[in-house]
Amino acid sequence: MQLIELNMRNFRKHTDRKVMFTEGLNVVRSENEGGKSTMYEAIAYALGGTRALSTSLEQAVTWGEDPKTLRVSLQVESAG
Repeated sequence: MQLIELNMRNFRKHTDRKVMFTEGLNVVRSENEGGKSTMYEAIAYALGGTRALSTSLEQAVTWGEDPKTLRVSLQVESAG
């Protein structure tokens, strides 16, 4: 399975973020509190649902935003 694209809307500190993955090794790099771990948690949430969250779904929403606006989508490609 290869990750193609991750979209996060009002997921923790990511109010509107799109991440494109390339073939091979992808490195995620950012300053402290830059949202790296949040991105990994969003991938887990997309694959496993709310059980993959470290907090409740209400706490995963960007501060001050309506919980109904939280969106995470993950596009993957499976070999064959």
